[in-house]
Amino acid sequence: MISIQQLIKQKVLVLLSISILLISFYIFFPLLLSNIISEQHSMYLPLAWGYVFFLFVLTWGIGLFYASYMKSIDRKLTKYKQAKD
Repeated sequence: MISIQQLIKQKVLVLLSISILLISFYIFFPLLLSNIISEQHSMYLPLAWGYVFFLFVLTWGIGLFYASYMKSIDRKLTKYKQAKD
């Protein structure tokens, strides 16, 4: 049986990894992209559209993953509470 402390550690680990992923793609990747774009002016528009599309898919994907993961954590918590009672 998984304890509440282990569930909290799993939740914190997932939140930390998602935060690192989002920070890297929302902050550091545009800096890298701006360096590439400054060297190749002809690729400005396709790279910008590709980046925007990728961020859209990434945001939805992370949101869906987080929602499903939290549902599984909630199920585990309810099982833990039922087993404790």
